Amino acid sequence: MNDTLLAALIGGVAAIVGGLVSGGALWLLDWWTRPTLNIAVKHTADHIDHADYTDINGVPRSCIYVRAKVTSTGARSAQKCRVYMTSIQEVHPGHPETTPTVLADTKIVAWAGTDFEPRDIPQGVDFYVDVVRFDKNNLDTSWHFSLKPDLFSSQIKLRDFKGRYRFHLMVIGENARASACSLDVEYHGDWQTAVRPFNKPGSGASTPN
Repeated sequence: MNDTLLAALIGGVAAIVGGLVSGGALWLLDWWTRPTLNIAVKHTADHIDHADYTDINGVPRSCIYVRAKVTSTGARSAQKCRVYMTSIQEVHPGHPETTPTVLADTKIVAWAGTDFEPRDIPQGVDFYVDVVRFDKNNLDTSWHFSLKPDLFSSQIKLRDFKGRYRFHLMVIGENARASACSLDVEYHGDWQTAVRPFNKPGSGASTPN
């Protein structure tokens, strides 16, 4: 092998190695500086939303939403974020064990306004998702969820439960650290009792993944 060919070969290998090292360093930097998503439910009024509307039969309705707040921290926006309901459990006061429900599959939770499309979340901007809705006129004493896909026929009975549910939520972004939280809501057909805990100080937990 002549000197010219050897020099060209060494130069080519060095370029490949340099590119790999440079690319790996950029990927590592991108991963290390990725934004962190947070999801939490606090027992404060901003996690409750009241809405009045007319249903498809022309009947005036009034409802109340229990919401979770999603934020992001970091120099970059968290991209293409969605919130998922990973499970619902029945909670039995006075007993440490919970009972799994028929919600065995993970579902997308709607952003406030019944929007399921992914969102970019920059630092300093708050977004909310609707975890559950109750009828304030007591015309309907069911739990109502804004999920995609909607509850299957085998899961419809989740709406008729009376007692305490524990909702497990997770927010995931394309370029961000995910976070999860849980929320307990107790409902026996009276929406005022269900939302009373949200009128006093308190908070849910948010756990970065």
